[in-house]
Amino acid sequence: MPTTNLFNTVDNTALEVFDSMSGNTQVAATGSGSCIVYTYDADQDGVVDANELLGFRLNAGVVQMRTVGNIADPDTCASSNNTWTDLTDADFITVTTLSFDLSASMCLNTREPDLLDNDADGTVDNAEEADCYDAPLPVAASGDITVETRQVDITLGGNLTADAFTRLSQAQSVRVRNDLVRIR
Repeated sequence: MPTTNLFNTVDNTALEVFDSMSGNTQVAATGSGSCIVYTYDADQDGVVDANELLGFRLNAGVVQMRTVGNIADPDTCASSNNTWTDLTDADFITVTTLSFDLSASMCLNTREPDLLDNDADGTVDNAEEADCYDAPLPVAASGDITVETRQVDITLGGNLTADAFTRLSQAQSVRVRNDLVRIR
């Protein structure tokens, strides 16, 4: 059942973006940062194992991948009880930018339309009531089912360590196929 997926639990194993490795502060549902963590049931046994807690981060000009996570604290970009492996070589390439941007993600409150003015703006069933990311008034109420579709816009930039004028930047959008379905 999507609402009880151990690999998609909010503030635990769900895909999350953090401001940076050093700050280790989770950003808003539509924010951006230089570290992303997620889980993947690689052996399809329904149990979250340490080697299924994955992620990517920028650490002092080096892109790293989390290959083993801390089961007791899976939603972190810190090094404590996590294994991060270098993917780039700082002697050859200096990575200057790694960004994971969730601003194109969307959240739908399945309650709508319900013929009510849930956000008290004088309009019944407007777009803001269906959007559970809408600010400043959180429209989702207790018991509502919401569906979050996440798109991660990834930007990677760097230069040759020996020649700062030789630069490259790449951008790619990724639609996460595992929607976050939850009961509020």
